[in-house]
Amino acid sequence: MRDLSLRDVIFALNKAIPTVERPKQRPSLKERIVWTASVLIVYYLLSNIPLWGVPKTRYDYLRELRLILLAPSEAL
Repeated sequence: MRDLSLRDVIFALNKAIPTVERPKQRPSLKERIVWTASVLIVYYLLSNIPLWGVPKTRYDYLRELRLILLAPSEAL
């Protein structure tokens, strides 16, 4: 019986993971901008939905900027 190296295990796991085939053509700049803008709009809208059960004690003026930059509340 052969000992399995870490490389063999990684290759075996890599074969089990499904892959996405490459696109036939690269998306145009306009299409990429539209997708990016729509995802940012959805992210902004969903980040403004208050969580149920969490009290909103005061208004945080830099909340949206911190959400976009993923910064802690003490940083900004």
